[in-house]
Amino acid sequence: MVGGACGGSITADSVACTMKRTIVLIVLALVCTVSYMWLDIPVAVAVHQSASPWIRLLGAFLEELGKSQWFLVPTLVITIATWHKRSTSPLPWHHGALFMAIAVSGIAANIIKVLASRARPPLLFSTGEYGFNWLALHTDFAHNSFPSGHATTGLALAVVGAMIRPQWRVPFVCIGMSIAVGRVLANVHYLSDVLAGSALGATVAWWVVQRMQAHPSYPNADR
Repeated sequence: MVGGACGGSITADSVACTMKRTIVLIVLALVCTVSYMWLDIPVAVAVHQSASPWIRLLGAFLEELGKSQWFLVPTLVITIATWHKRSTSPLPWHHGALFMAIAVSGIAANIIKVLASRARPPLLFSTGEYGFNWLALHTDFAHNSFPSGHATTGLALAVVGAMIRPQWRVPFVCIGMSIAVGRVLANVHYLSDVLAGSALGATVAWWVVQRMQAHPSYPNADR
């Protein structure tokens, strides 16, 4: 198994693991808060002022690459097609884990988007609008900035890939982080949107892979 699970009975190790995860989440929340207060606008302005055709092209490419359907459809098809081999092959488990990580984190991100109703960077430059409209329940693109769904997908891909294929962790992480950074380059998300989306995708992905590897039917799972 890749990485130990933080679960099961209450032990010193499980308590320590829970404390570590709690500390990480608190730190991430603080980083997002700092970004919102002092970094989001300066970064957005810098990107807006320095935007070039090449940066726009790169942002558009990464936007297309980070669309969840490019991962959800093939992983679902492969999972269904190979599910009969689940007792002997990890293939359906791995594709199923990637599907679940991206789908669950994506749904969570979309729910938070509507609840937070945060204005996207273009509104800052067109109307001066900045910030959240909590519980306004906006469903339009312009007010669904937080968190970044592409960053959520990118980091879910990176974490699942790195955990089940450690030898390929570098390309997985590079692709995932590129998708996330691309949202800032395209100036459709603030830095804190990307940080929050990345944290959401990575957390859900880690949990899904842990549950998969701990399942008694998972091939070669530790007993």
